[in-house]
Amino acid sequence: MKLRACVIAAVIAMTASVASAQSKFGNAGAWSPFGVVGASFTKVSPPSGSDDDSTTTKGITLMPGVFYFVADNLAVGGQITLDYQSLDEDLSTTSYGLAPMVGYNIPMADNVSLFPSAYLSYQKSTLSAGDTDLGQSTLTLGVRAPVLYHVNNFFLGIGPAFSTDLVSKMSLDDKSEDNTKTTTIGVASTLGGSF
Repeated sequence: MKLRACVIAAVIAMTASVASAQSKFGNAGAWSPFGVVGASFTKVSPPSGSDDDSTTTKGITLMPGVFYFVADNLAVGGQITLDYQSLDEDLSTTSYGLAPMVGYNIPMADNVSLFPSAYLSYQKSTLSAGDTDLGQSTLTLGVRAPVLYHVNNFFLGIGPAFSTDLVSKMSLDDKSEDNTKTTTIGVASTLGGSF
C-alpha cells in the first residue's frame, strides 16, 4: 500500500514538473496568450481667436492574440484587432483585422528575453459620416522586438515597433482606388502569459 502511494506521488510530481516546464515561455508546446486593451479621449482645441469649434475623439481598441511554440523558442500565432473611434456625434470609424505572426524568443537572463516577431496584417475600416460610409482596406507588414520581463507564467514587455502598408485601398459607392500608405516607427508594449 505504501509503495503504491509512493509511486502515485512520484508520477504526479513528474507530471506536474513536465507540465510546468512545458508552460514556460519559449518551450515547445507552450501557449502564450497576449494582448493590448486601449481607451482614449482626445480633445483638440483651435487656436485662440479662431472661429472653429473644438473636437472630441473617444475610442477603444482591443487586440487579443496567441502564440504557440512549435519548437523551443520558435512561435507561430495570430492577433485580432477591433477598434472603434468616435469624433463628436456624427463621425465614427470602425476597424477590424487579422494578423498571422511568427516570433523567436531569445533568452537573455533568467527572467528576461528578447522576442522579435513579424506579422502580416489585413485590416478593414469603415468611416461613417452621416449617411455616407467610406471603406478602407490595408495590408500591412510589421515587426516588433520587445524585451520581455517574466514573472512566473506572466510577462510584460516593451520595445521598438515598425509597420508599413504594402497595399491601401479606399472604396466609396462600389468604386475602389489607391489610398495613402502609412509607415510607422514607434514603441509598443505587450502583456501576456504562458500556459
